[in-house]
Amino acid sequence: MSQQIAASVYMITLNEENNVAESLASVADFAEVIIVDSGSTDRTLAIAEGSPTFAFSTMTGQDLVSRRPMQCHSAASRGYSI
Repeated sequence: MSQQIAASVYMITLNEENNVAESLASVADFAEVIIVDSGSTDRTLAIAEGSPTFAFSTMTGQDLVSRRPMQCHSAASRGYSI
């Protein structure tokens, strides 16, 4: 097992069931992965919730700028955020 990276990774998703598992695997060494979902109607959240991440859904139609503060507010690690 590799050493955990003391940083948070944020992912904004919308209907990414075909990509989210691979994306999550690519950041598995980070201390925290936060999924901010934009109201997916596919299995994106179910897949994300099956991994060691913090995932939650936002209201459909919110723009990217209004979701960024939610990501930063949700971070729990004391390291860097990407």
